[in-house]
Amino acid sequence: MLKLKWQYKLFILAALLAILPALFISTRLISITETELTSKINDELLSATDKLSDDLYSFFSENYQKQMLIKKTVENENLGVDEKISVMIASVEEIEEFLSIALFFKNSSSSFDMALQVNTEDMDALIDQNNIDKKIIYGSIPKGYEFNSNDQFELSPIKYIKELEYWIIHYVIPVHINGAPDAYMLTTVKLNGLRQRLINDNFNQIGSLYIMDQAGRFILTKSSELPHSNFIIEDALEMLHGNSRITVVTNYEKGNNKIVASFAYPVNLNWVIIAELAEEDAYAAVSEMNSVLLVWLIVVLALSLLAVFLFTNILKKPISKLVGLAGEISKGNFDVELDYKQKDPIGTLGNTLVGMSKSLKESFSKIEVQNKQLEEYSKSLEDKVAERTKELKETNEDLQKAYLQVLDLNKEKSEFLGIAAHDLKNPLGAIRGYGDLILDDKKMKRKDLEKYIGQIVHSSDRMFSIISSLLEVNKLEEGQVKVEISRVEMNLILKTVVANNAENAEKKNIKLILTSSEKSVFLESDELLLSQIIDNILSNAIKFSPHGKEVFIELKKAGGRVIIKIKDQGPGFSENDKKVMFGKFAKLSARPTGGELSTGLGLSIVKKLIEMLDGSIRVESEEGNGAEFILVFSNTV
Repeated sequence: MLKLKWQYKLFILAALLAILPALFISTRLISITETELTSKINDELLSATDKLSDDLYSFFSENYQKQMLIKKTVENENLGVDEKISVMIASVEEIEEFLSIALFFKNSSSSFDMALQVNTEDMDALIDQNNIDKKIIYGSIPKGYEFNSNDQFELSPIKYIKELEYWIIHYVIPVHINGAPDAYMLTTVKLNGLRQRLINDNFNQIGSLYIMDQAGRFILTKSSELPHSNFIIEDALEMLHGNSRITVVTNYEKGNNKIVASFAYPVNLNWVIIAELAEEDAYAAVSEMNSVLLVWLIVVLALSLLAVFLFTNILKKPISKLVGLAGEISKGNFDVELDYKQKDPIGTLGNTLVGMSKSLKESFSKIEVQNKQLEEYSKSLEDKVAERTKELKETNEDLQKAYLQVLDLNKEKSEFLGIAAHDLKNPLGAIRGYGDLILDDKKMKRKDLEKYIGQIVHSSDRMFSIISSLLEVNKLEEGQVKVEISRVEMNLILKTVVANNAENAEKKNIKLILTSSEKSVFLESDELLLSQIIDNILSNAIKFSPHGKEVFIELKKAGGRVIIKIKDQGPGFSENDKKVMFGKFAKLSARPTGGELSTGLGLSIVKKLIEMLDGSIRVESEEGNGAEFILVFSNTV
């Protein structure tokens, strides 16, 4: 055997143990990567383009249907101008994407005159504030414009308003009014939500998504970067102008880089969606290689631990003596001696500790004398300072509380007036407009009558919900809500609340799933307030859940506490939402998915009621992945 130092032998052994397994694992990983890479890339590309294509079609189709209802109102001969304007105003205020609705008539010179225009107040304020020409935002009908009779509507090219960071597009729809020249309805629609959908697409984390029109212009892109290959653009345009519009995946090469691209074509839109991904970015191979790295680190760590263990055994005895010596010094025994006589670093350290102990003994003796002198002097001074500090702190806390209360009351007063003035104005205008429409048209069809009455009921429900929420908050603030404690059975309460919300869930094809860890769970609490709390949270889960999803209600008893969990599959909450969601008049990023009403007061009421019942509430949520409300009560029976 070679005469090598044991340190070298240990190094050679560790290298062999680390390298040989790594070679085997690397060979296996290469094989797995080659097999999975192609399939995984194709699936990612097809999924990304098809889903974005469906979203584009849904967005423009839904907005077109909304505009067709407005068109029918404008074409209705039985409605007066005021009623039509009221309906247009209500539509602009209620539909988030609409920025403006304008009506143009064609004159004898083949140009167009604007008859009326309805804009959102917020948009007009932004335009004035930034000194922007309104025609840039709201658009106009160009001279000599002719509508293709085979089309139901036309879309203008997308505009980006840099000052406002808005992406907008114009719908042009012909309107037929008896006795009037050719007319067109021009609707300005905001596309910020659609572009944000493209930006937030998970595919953008590994590749790039683009939308291109038939003129070769890139619209609603995430950034200014264009596809890596001109062949991608050429192939997409060729298929867009041709009759073949199928979703395909194609391979391209640019230098040493291999690129895979997929094309999809939204229905009724002359656009193409392009998704591209570099094969080297496929995360399957990266994941496997990370596993190899982890195994390698574990092996190296194990070998390092073994080496440390061997060295520790060699040095254990003298170091243990030094530890014992330091322990005695730490206990205050400064009269210590060391029997380790070797003249090496350990012996030097031991002698240093012995000298330090003698020095400490002398220093502590001097400090003890000085401390006794200082204690007597500072005792009386500390008592006076502490007493005065306490008085000042209490006074300052009282003033701060009073100041904050005044600010809160003033803020709540302003918010209340703002809610009453803004949120009640539009429903009242809509009710008046639809009511006049019904009164004036004595021969209105049953179907139209039911539609307008439904709009009146919807606006009335919104006003009732706003007023009820404000009154409920006022009762809580003034202490008018009394808690009546009794022995309640939680399973029965949850079943009742679920039954009361079943109809609303069925309208959206949402399944309510109730589970309980025990057959009977009793709680000392107020039955009416508990039902109100659970009903509010469950109705919110249904309100913000998309169609066809599930809502889970779980009841369990653990550690002497009753825990209720209500989990949905809705849009979830952002970090900013979590900070303000239990405040009064909170405006959250999520919107009801079925046209339901929301006042921003429900969670504030829930928070106050739970505190009255000595319970707690918290929310666990990631934006885009639903939300789970967790209620905890301790007064179990």
